[in-house]
Amino acid sequence: MSIAPFLSKQPFDPETTEAMGVAFDAVCRALAIDTNGIAQPRIVARKIIELAQMGIRDPDDLCTRALETFQSGPGNGGNGRGAPSGQPSAK
Repeated sequence: MSIAPFLSKQPFDPETTEAMGVAFDAVCRALAIDTNGIAQPRIVARKIIELAQMGIRDPDDLCTRALETFQSGPGNGGNGRGAPSGQPSAK
């Protein structure tokens, strides 16, 4: 899976784009995006783009921070997507 279709005219240098792609792939694998994942690829891409716009350029840091967003439940600084619909969040 590639982050390229989600970038649409975003002004990132080639090194940052590569780091974002590595992080995007890792997060999609970790969240099982191709199977029964808890987030859609565009949501993952949007988060990685947001982090890169904040100046984060390390692929491991991008991945870790994005995963924290999707793995934390409501009230824990996340976006509330900590568990698939209909399943309770582990606390």
